[in-house]
Amino acid sequence: MPQGPLGAALDAFGEPSSQARVFSWGCRVSWHGLGVKILFANFGGGGACKENLGRSQTARAYGDRWRTAKGLRVTQPLARLRSLYPSARQHGRSWWLVTALNPIGEPHRYPVLAAAVRSGRVRSFSLFIGAAGE
Repeated sequence: MPQGPLGAALDAFGEPSSQARVFSWGCRVSWHGLGVKILFANFGGGGACKENLGRSQTARAYGDRWRTAKGLRVTQPLARLRSLYPSARQHGRSWWLVTALNPIGEPHRYPVLAAAVRSGRVRSFSLFIGAAGE
């Protein structure tokens, strides 16, 4: 039985390729064979690398096994991204596919799902989960 999001990720993905504490509040866990990296956090104290305390904050998926709900896959061309996500906007090398409104302070949009594009092809997806809160 999973003991929180880190425990659930370990149950789902198995033994990670690497796990490292980052900052005082985070734990970066990678499954290289699956093409997944997740940053777990605990802003309330306690170790984010503990199965029952780490909460998923951000994730990156790379490798051709990954696709979005609309069918965009890593390795597909930018033209495919633009046809599936006509309202996507470019921000540097990243294309924001799905956004949300942050009402804190000056309201602004942020990416919930973004695609990194290099040489005209989707290379990875970034997800903002925010389960650790603020």
